[in-house]
Amino acid sequence: MPDTIDNSNDQETVTEHLLKGGTSFRPDHYLYRVLQPGQDFLEEDGFKTYGQMVAKIKANGKRVILSVGESSTSGWDTSISPVNRERKAKGLLPISAFFRYKNFTDMLRDRVGDEFEVVNAGIPGHTALSGIRRLKMLQKRFARDGIVPSYVLIHYGNNDSLWEANLQDKKHLRLHLHSPAVVEKFRNWRHKRVPDQMVLRSTVGDFGQYFLQMINYARKIGAPPIIVQPEIPIYWKPGSRFVDFDFDQLATKPGAKIALAKLAEAHDIWESVIDKPYSEQKIQALEKAAELDFLVPRIKRPYLQELQRVARATQTPLIQTPVPRDEDEANYFIDYCHPRENVNKRIASMIVDHMHTYEKNPRQ
Repeated sequence: MPDTIDNSNDQETVTEHLLKGGTSFRPDHYLYRVLQPGQDFLEEDGFKTYGQMVAKIKANGKRVILSVGESSTSGWDTSISPVNRERKAKGLLPISAFFRYKNFTDMLRDRVGDEFEVVNAGIPGHTALSGIRRLKMLQKRFARDGIVPSYVLIHYGNNDSLWEANLQDKKHLRLHLHSPAVVEKFRNWRHKRVPDQMVLRSTVGDFGQYFLQMINYARKIGAPPIIVQPEIPIYWKPGSRFVDFDFDQLATKPGAKIALAKLAEAHDIWESVIDKPYSEQKIQALEKAAELDFLVPRIKRPYLQELQRVARATQTPLIQTPVPRDEDEANYFIDYCHPRENVNKRIASMIVDHMHTYEKNPRQ
């Protein structure tokens, strides 16, 4: 008998993408995390290993679009989390949150698949630091196999402005891929987490520098970069992520006193306006609440402004797909930050427009 679940009152047959190991990820001390072995890239209905992707590119002779980013690039459906809790209670394997809908790389593949191979290298949870490292690592492997991307798509920001018990990526991730253990031990001692301040995964300045590095590196290898700006809902309840937060346990973490105080303020603001009719004042209040919520990965205004500044300074195309604020944002987002297919279709269309502009008048 097929393994079935009840997902939003729809019976869906689950015959593949069961998480036999219980999770989609493996921790990585240099990249933060990676997917399970053999899951280097994502296509619409399944994974591809690095070797399979190289063989596919060489066989079809298509030009390559390399897309690096986090969960909005890979596609991720957090509404699977409560479903998996129910499955676990029944002794069933959890199912993957990938392949639940078409992300923007899937939509782009539909548009340009006859000419380009769209390589989805997104990994949920990554920041811009993970991005520049992953981009360099992939390109070095591609170069050895005679493959050079024609374009690089970049999408980061939601995780950079996230509080994660004061773990800052540049300090707790390895300095280099093969950094000696003694060096990392010293760095960990030097960069002890301070409990009386709140530290996010990236500083605004570092975030901008990592984007600048990705842009310059893409151009160095002859692949024009295109940035996809994260868009977020503001009606979403602060602190809600479809996962079990043990707030008592969180309260013991470095920086928690400040992070949870800001979350409480965000929640009070949200509660005070969420049931009121649409108005500019309501939108301003909801935006303020989103800015104070550091437990949910939604890009914050200073990071957004830095991203836009870097794009302007480097004359890099920036894809922006703002959504209406006067209607239910559930029409545009799966959850707290992942865009639905209608937004992803717009992103893909705008990417194609920029590619056409470049093809007509390439810039050196």
